Parts: sequence; C-alpha cells; structure tokens
Amino acid sequence: MVPTNTSNEKRPLRVLFFDLNDPFDHLNWSGTPAQIIRCLKEAGAQVTVLGPNFLFIRKSINWIIHRYYRYVRKRFYHIDRDLFWVRLFTRLSNRRLRAETADAIVTAFPAFTSFLQQGLPIFMIHDATWGQVLESYPWFRVENQPPRIVDNGFELEKITYRRKDVYPVLTSAWAADRAEKDYGADPDRISILPLGPNLMIAPGRPELEAALRCRGKGPCRLLFIGKEWLRKGGPSAVKAAAALIKAGIPAELHVVGPAELKPQSSAAADLPSFVRLHGFLSKSDPHDAGALKKLYLESDFFILPTLAEALGVVFAEAAAHGLPSLGTSVGGVPSVLHDGVDGAIFSPDDPAHEMALWIKRHYLDRSSYEALAWRARSDYEVRLSSLAYGTQLARIIRNTIDSNACKPDLPGESLAQSA
Repeated sequence: MVPTNTSNEKRPLRVLFFDLNDPFDHLNWSGTPAQIIRCLKEAGAQVTVLGPNFLFIRKSINWIIHRYYRYVRKRFYHIDRDLFWVRLFTRLSNRRLRAETADAIVTAFPAFTSFLQQGLPIFMIHDATWGQVLESYPWFRVENQPPRIVDNGFELEKITYRRKDVYPVLTSAWAADRAEKDYGADPDRISILPLGPNLMIAPGRPELEAALRCRGKGPCRLLFIGKEWLRKGGPSAVKAAAALIKAGIPAELHVVGPAELKPQSSAAADLPSFVRLHGFLSKSDPHDAGALKKLYLESDFFILPTLAEALGVVFAEAAAHGLPSLGTSVGGVPSVLHDGVDGAIFSPDDPAHEMALWIKRHYLDRSSYEALAWRARSDYEVRLSSLAYGTQLARIIRNTIDSNACKPDLPGESLAQSA
C-alpha cells in the first residue's frame, strides 16, 4: 500500500473503502456504507471498495455462535464486536490493502478500523460510541449480550480512537463529545459531518413546486417513518395527530416501517381510524421507492418524536422533498434537523401537544408554510445532499492529508499493530 501526496495536485482523490461486510448490502447499517461510497464518487473521488472480506466464512461462524447464545444462553451475539474474529479477519484483509495505491482509507465502523495496517490516514465514519449504542437501543442492552462482547466492543473502540492515524468523522456533536469522554479522543482530530440522505435521486425543484401547490388541501397529512414504533416515538405521533384534530384541523397520520404494526396485529387494530399503515417500504424495490416518494411529496409534515436516535438521516430525506420536520432534542438529531430551518425540535418529554400547536400554526399560514418548506429544501441542497456530503468529506480528507504533508513519519506507530 503506497501513500501519495495530493497537495497542489488536480487529480481526483483516491480512496480505499474498507468493510468486512458487504458495503452494498442495504441491511448493512441501513445502506449507509453504500451511500458514503456513492457520495464520494458523486463528489469526484476515485473509490476502490475492499469488501466484503471472507464474508461466507464470517457468516458461517456467526450463524453457529449466534444460535448457541440465542438458544442456550439467551443472549444476543454478533461477530462484528468479537475482538478475536475482528482482529483475525482484518489482519487477513490487510494483505489486500498492501497491494493498493491510494491517498486514504475510509471505514464506516470503529471495530473494523482497530486492526487495519499502518500506512495511510484512516477516516472512520460513525454515528455513536459503543456506550451510546448500549444506552440507546433496547436489543443492545448490556443484560441482553454476552459480557465478553460488551467488553470487546469498548476495547475495539478504544484501540480505534487512540490510534494516531485515525481521524474520526462523526455525525454529531453528541457522538463526538462521548468519544472524547469515553476514550480521550483528541477533539482536534475529530470532524463533525451529518450523513446525507439515503436517496438515489432527489426530486427536482419543478416537481417540488407542483407538490407544494397540492399541499394544504384536505386533511393535514403527517408522515412517520421508522422501523421501531416505540423507540421512534410512534405513540407520541398518534397523540399529536389526535390533538391536531381536537384543535379543529382534520388530520391523517401515515406510518411507514414499524415491524410491531403488522397487518391484523393487536397493536395495529388498537390504532385510531386516522392512522394509515403502509408497512415496510424498501428503497431497493422500484414500486416501494415510488410509493415512498409519493408519501414524501404529498405529506404536509414529517414527524418523528423519537426517544433515542443516533442521527436521523430521515430528516435529511424529508428536507430533500421540501417537507418540514418535527423532531426531538435527543442524540444526534439537532445536528441534522436545524430548528427553525428544516422544521422544529421539541423536548422528548410528552411533546404531542406542543407539536400539534406548531403544526396548526404553520399549516394555516400558507405563506409561512411555503417559506419553511423552501428553507428545508435549500438546507438540503447546501448542507445535507449527497453531493454536499461527499464534497465536505473529500475536503476533510484532503485538508488532513495536506496538513500532515510535512510530517515525515505520518501516521506514526499505530496502536493496532502493537495490540
């Protein structure tokens, strides 16, 4: 692996994207690795993808151990935070890295960064520390996992954040502050850059203009998208819609995604009549993608009163469709949803009534609503689009390389090599 100096050169940035999993699998971090690769390419970077690596063997090992813990120990196991297997397969993958020429390596998972070989600056993108994951996501709670995996998760991140050749690119100040607190990460080495929307093509402005002319006619349509009904604040969204109706504004709540609300389930049957369930819509399916786009364009507001959220890329997707958003001040949400620009942020403590009042005020004032919708779209174009994300990420990489060009021993001895 040969490092190169891009200072004062006009050629494209050359990046190696490393992943032990399949970076183009839409289930891999909800498609985020594929989105990062696409954004960098859209910004003009040359990206060589090194992954998946030993995927069949890793999946086979995970299948065996996962089922042992699930059925015998009643615990959740995942190979991606098992230090032994991560170290083994990363070091085997390092052989491929040595044959590549590039300016930098990009990864999207701290554990997969821990044992990468020294030689190039590594830009590790992520949205939460392991401690934040344990605290925020129910299925990752400490009591639901083998103690060894919990400990390994912290150890892998400690190695990554303390490496001198790793430059974390975190999606929020929430994540960056915790990396500094938990691992002593150097704040001068951390960049904060919210992820762009997971959209192949955003609607054009003429299409959005046509959509805005149709909004505000008939019931106020609220859109909720999330795989988890409770954690994402679904009950609060229902309460907000009910409060809006009580305030004299006919409303509908359109719900996409939650597994808990399967057809004929008791949870679905208990919902009020103004809730419309659309099931899970996959962006990789053309029919589903079209239905999702239609919901974005025809809705009046996006609502996600989430109780725990590492970022909320869906807010950027709403902004792409000129759809004002309502979110809560948890996790990394304020880094992507700017209050007063893309919509509004509320306290996560029973926000339904305040949300309903805010919706009513902006729904009835059409000039205010349209101004808000266009502010959201403009923020998407300038700050949240795929091109904006890829351009900013490429700039972070180039600036870091250039600032270290005069240092003869960059990046120095890595902790991973001595671990």
